[in-house]
Amino acid sequence: MNKLKRQLTASEVATLTNICMVAAEKFDEDVKVCQAGLKATDKVHPDSLVTRSGALRIIEQFQRQASQSRKFKRLFSVYPKVNLSLEIIDPDDEELMKEVR
Repeated sequence: MNKLKRQLTASEVATLTNICMVAAEKFDEDVKVCQAGLKATDKVHPDSLVTRSGALRIIEQFQRQASQSRKFKRLFSVYPKVNLSLEIIDPDDEELMKEVR
């Protein structure tokens, strides 16, 4: 069985921190856009595939993703106090194994 485990470098952790920060900001923007759209009209357009309750679920999902992104950003930002490693067990893609080494 192919298996690879290694510590993430400080540079990789910094990249993950930045990715999470940008993701949280984007999810926050998506929430604002969706909320503005709902406020602009009492009803979702009748031809739309998204219902009002569906739009509210989408907003909740964006809020949850923003929150989770911030949690991971905080986790990554305390590196090296937290041991962060990468483990890939028996991947199908040998090229991936080469890339993550």
